[in-house]
Amino acid sequence: INLGKDYRNKELISYTEKFVEKYGEYVEVPIKQLLDSKLGLGIPKQNLEPYSILSSVAEQTFLSYLSKGIFKAVKNNKKEIDISNIPPELLYPNLDRFAVNQFELYCEMKNFGEQPVISIVPNTGSDMIGKSIGRFASYFLNSN
Repeated sequence: INLGKDYRNKELISYTEKFVEKYGEYVEVPIKQLLDSKLGLGIPKQNLEPYSILSSVAEQTFLSYLSKGIFKAVKNNKKEIDISNIPPELLYPNLDRFAVNQFELYCEMKNFGEQPVISIVPNTGSDMIGKSIGRFASYFLNSN
């Protein structure tokens, strides 16, 4: 989603500030407690205006789609959501304008119970200097 740098959700920023004031930073709070208006902060205010002039219909549709997935995960007491069923036109609304034909992911294998899981991790460094330069190959002119 390409949100403009001036895009701000005032209600979300205010809610975040209230959370930090009440609970502090890096604190886990049960969602039921947080959303209870007597125990926690209550449900965040809904802004009835459109997200922003800067946000497109495609972005609003994507955010709506993503929100439904998050609420469904919370309702079913799951910690993750599956985004593989999101239509590609919502993920890549401007695909005709910019499309990368090469990219690189750094992954790590972990065991989650008895099931192996591949996690995407940041590249914090490598002892194989120069091995990841291949991702830039498409930017250089072909010397042939």
